[in-house]
Amino acid sequence: MPRACLINMLRHPVFVSGDTSTAFIDRHFSADASLQPAVADAESLAIAAALILQRRHAGGFHTGLAGATPLKLQVGEQTLQLAVHSRGNVLDVRHGDAATSITVLEADDHALHYEMNGVRRRCACAWNGSALHLDRGNGNLVLADITHAPAVTADAEGDGLLRAPMDGAIVALLVKEGDVVHKGQLLAVMEAMKIEHQLKANRDGRVAGISVAEKQQVKKRQQILLVAD
Repeated sequence: MPRACLINMLRHPVFVSGDTSTAFIDRHFSADASLQPAVADAESLAIAAALILQRRHAGGFHTGLAGATPLKLQVGEQTLQLAVHSRGNVLDVRHGDAATSITVLEADDHALHYEMNGVRRRCACAWNGSALHLDRGNGNLVLADITHAPAVTADAEGDGLLRAPMDGAIVALLVKEGDVVHKGQLLAVMEAMKIEHQLKANRDGRVAGISVAEKQQVKKRQQILLVAD
């Protein structure tokens, strides 16, 4: 549980009064900012770029390369393209028309110590495979480094397996076994990190089997249903 979440929970008047139960979060705390996905602002993207490159190059940055290092990040349903120039331990990170400079003081798999606009700061982090979790105080930001992920063309035919993109809960199943579906058709909706994710068919076919039920908790990459010929 993020530090900001614990701090806000301990300060909540209901928690302070001692009138708590296992339903406390659902009844009194579910809308707290610390439980909401944080905004991928310019500073957060610069932090992510520094941590990703630090991990990619085992603790160092390439300083002699001409041009920019491209990064492609997945944030929820968004794909963000970054260009990173490194000057020693200073990174200039550009996203669209916005440019941000960050000076890396110390970095590891648990935190980034950095300087921005003359102020020294620290951001706690954690890795889950290629997914980077940042504790930004106002919420939890999850970014996946998909820079080297295989390109998927619009015409590519999938394997028919619909899998959970991350841990979450099935909100709705919009088809039943035996239904004929088409590529791109919405088949299910799941909730993760307080965000609803639309899960669509990656091929034409018929629903050959459904492996989950509505309101069921699922793990990342768990099979939800299968579309076959």
